[in-house]
Amino acid sequence: MKNILKKSLIFSLLLLFSGGIFSQKTMAEHVDNLGNKYVKKRKNHGLVIGIIHANETSVKAFGEMSRTDKTIPNANSIFEIGAVTSVFTTTLMQLQADQNKFQSHDPVSIYLDIETNIPAYHPLKCVNVNLVPDIHGSEPVGEREIYRCYEDPMGKPECITFCDLATHISGLPHSPKGWFKWKAIGRNRLGNDFKDFTIKKYFTRLQGLKLEYVPGTKYIHSDFGIALLGNALSEISGLSYEQLLTQELLKPLGMENTRVTFPQNTDLQIVPGHNRKGKQVAPWNFDAMAPAAGLKTSMNDLLAFVKANLNPPNQKFENAFAEVQQNKVNVMFGKGGRVTSMGYGWYTSTLTEKSNLPVVWINGGTGGFRSFIGFIKDTNTAVVILSNSANGVDEMGFEILKILNAQTKKKAIVTK
Repeated sequence: MKNILKKSLIFSLLLLFSGGIFSQKTMAEHVDNLGNKYVKKRKNHGLVIGIIHANETSVKAFGEMSRTDKTIPNANSIFEIGAVTSVFTTTLMQLQADQNKFQSHDPVSIYLDIETNIPAYHPLKCVNVNLVPDIHGSEPVGEREIYRCYEDPMGKPECITFCDLATHISGLPHSPKGWFKWKAIGRNRLGNDFKDFTIKKYFTRLQGLKLEYVPGTKYIHSDFGIALLGNALSEISGLSYEQLLTQELLKPLGMENTRVTFPQNTDLQIVPGHNRKGKQVAPWNFDAMAPAAGLKTSMNDLLAFVKANLNPPNQKFENAFAEVQQNKVNVMFGKGGRVTSMGYGWYTSTLTEKSNLPVVWINGGTGGFRSFIGFIKDTNTAVVILSNSANGVDEMGFEILKILNAQTKKKAIVTK
């Protein structure tokens, strides 16, 4: 009898362990299926997926560089990452704030040239109002008290703060006036309009803007605001945005292939971008808007950045990463129906309706690229996706995180 029980126990353990191995294989198959499905669509071209899971890192590439170049992109290929740049800028902001260069709640204007005119606003004044309903109306008779807020024209004008910009509650528009506006025929103006948008032009445009709402009262993603944040950091330091970012963040994390501008004679493989219809488009280059969407980088560099966010190399980065990831603003939309909030640049959403696991994520895109970073600190799990096609990859990223989470649960059962 004891031998039978012993054999049954051994057999059960073998089933559990084989289930863990099989699920690991299934995870790889799932990733292959998702990647192949994406690049098989005629309008898509190349895709690179990076995964951090169970203290291991893996990279899988799919597709091709372009219709004329069948080379498969790899972990060192250079992609445009669009608005993923913003979390580098907000992290840089926090690193500088931690060095007491400024306080995150300081008005940006006091650190800029005296001639720089940043739109100001009158703060809200909130008062109690007693309403007396009409005795002939449908409401019950009696006073009712409400809280009403309005801009106080007698109040001292205030200026946008660093944290307003980092959380996209500054009141500044999404992009420079008139850009990315849908036209009646359904076409969007998506060209390399940013290359000649200089710092001087930026501040000229800024001075002519009127805030769309009182800062702090509403969330609207603003590349224009992130650009102001990065340009302010540059002016405070006396370095260009790229120089400051390299010095404070990229170099310490070993991100040697992340830049705003690469030299023409670089040996790196620069991936060509493609629009939603699959047509190759010119690279997007940035000047004043670089802090919002101008970085170009590789999968290996982004994985180094994500690893540092998951397991900071020192106390300095631990403090900065914790602060930028901390939820600060509720976001009205939910990614795929998920409850979503925002820190300094990073979004946080629940993984699924049934799971309360918080996914810290950011996405980005330009005229010919899409990018996604998502990680779960509780499980030390992450996904990075880079595509040289302008068709979204966000849901693929969340799907892979679900698979990885299921894999983690199975391994936990096996361990027990």
